[in-house]
Amino acid sequence: FMRFAGPIFIVIQCKVVLYSFMTLLVASRKDVVSLAAHTCMLRIFFLMATFGDSMGQAAQAFLPDFLTFDRKKIKTLKKLPKSENQTLLRKFKLLSYKIMRRLIGMSVISGTILSLTSWLIPIKLPHLFTT
Repeated sequence: FMRFAGPIFIVIQCKVVLYSFMTLLVASRKDVVSLAAHTCMLRIFFLMATFGDSMGQAAQAFLPDFLTFDRKKIKTLKKLPKSENQTLLRKFKLLSYKIMRRLIGMSVISGTILSLTSWLIPIKLPHLFTT
């Protein structure tokens, strides 16, 4: 279980420590305005990170299968004639590159949109954060 969940657990723990440390640094300034601004920006970040994280999870779920061969696939390919083997291998590589390009393109587009949205919310809608 730890072989599978260990890396994710470490990443999540590092994120929690980093966000807590950032908040602690801002709170130690004893300035209410900077703490409020930090809280607002952190909330916007968490809102936008939800969409980016789903893109990362999709990439982590689909890409490893396309980028690696397991032993069963290799044994199946070895049973086929060499010409068919090469054709299937070439098709598989083309499909994996196509999916990678599509995921990278979608990630760049969604990252740009989310970054612009995160930048525009405090500038164009500051009344959302005040009473």
